[in-house]
Amino acid sequence: MTIAVVHEIFLPIVNGVITSTYSLARNLQEKGHRVFFIASVEKRSQLPYIGTVKVHYIPGIPSFVYPQLRIVNPWNYSVEGILNSEAADIVHITGQGILSWSAITAARRAHIPIVHSFHTLIYKKSYLYYGFRVPGLIHVMKKLIWKYIGTFIHRSDITTTPSAYVASLLRSHFPESHIVQIHNSIDFECVDSHDNVDTLLQHYPEFTNKSFLFVGRLGEEKSVHVLIEAFRKAYKSDRNLRLFVVGDGPKRREYERAVRSLQLEGVIKFLGRLPHTQLLKSGLYHYSRALVTASTTENQPLSVIEALACNTPIIVPEVEGITELLFEGGRTFPAGDTDALAGEILEAARDDDGDKNMSNLRGMIEARFGGAITAEQFEKVYHHLLGTTSKMTVGGV
Repeated sequence: MTIAVVHEIFLPIVNGVITSTYSLARNLQEKGHRVFFIASVEKRSQLPYIGTVKVHYIPGIPSFVYPQLRIVNPWNYSVEGILNSEAADIVHITGQGILSWSAITAARRAHIPIVHSFHTLIYKKSYLYYGFRVPGLIHVMKKLIWKYIGTFIHRSDITTTPSAYVASLLRSHFPESHIVQIHNSIDFECVDSHDNVDTLLQHYPEFTNKSFLFVGRLGEEKSVHVLIEAFRKAYKSDRNLRLFVVGDGPKRREYERAVRSLQLEGVIKFLGRLPHTQLLKSGLYHYSRALVTASTTENQPLSVIEALACNTPIIVPEVEGITELLFEGGRTFPAGDTDALAGEILEAARDDDGDKNMSNLRGMIEARFGGAITAEQFEKVYHHLLGTTSKMTVGGV
């Protein structure tokens, strides 16, 4: 079958949605299916193929609402022309923007089944912040955003989401809709092929045996300011601590200024946006004391899954959608509590056996988050919608 996957935000931006969807596309191709992407990006980013996946681009303009999100003409027929020329059997949208809406409209006209993957928790206050910066208006919009989400769910045939918590939440809001949980997936071959610690130190000489890692967007929704403050407090007690921050975003300069004002430039290092394969190969995941995040807007974050696959402990806030990834070696703290987070960082820095506790998890992690497993589950969804199978058993359905 031929699957069209629609991206609201695309390369050169690197995020969990793009990474997990590319993993899905590659694994579907290995199973003999055709996959192509539809995306709206700047002209300088227009590569005809990403790896082995063909990409079609739709002209767009900056949205000025959410960084890197672009606005396309919702009434254009370009998407429908692409679907027809590629003979698409399935349209798979990965967001809730105008390009996805255009793809839904085109798919409906062409009688093509639609799969809607809900990744980003746009109903959270920190996401609404980008478009509605007046606190009172944000409160009003929180009530309306669920209706907006509903327009995509109702017009799609099946909605998938990575975490069990979000699947349950969507079912409670839209009980008449077909919603299933399918885990995000990662590339274990890339995870297993990494530099040794000597090579890591050549690239990052500041790295110590008490280094911690954050991977994610440097935006309001990731609560990086909480992480910086907690690390400042922890560093007072242990001067060997280091924090490596991988990622970019609209708040990066603000966070860098904060680190300079705290005189922590040599302690908290901003590495910027790293190509995904370079990040996995670098050993930053593998040799860090723990992956740490203060974000409360996660829907089964890929960075946490990658850390687990690298036998690296995690430190995460006590919020649904991320705590379901806790296994041995995982630590939690009350969301937003910088004192508690600082305490967990110090405990992890003292725990020399933390990585050993993770070593027996590899088989379970592969069974849940392997790319072939996820592709097989989506394949069942696609076949179900095309009527080429009588029963679908995905996510407990």
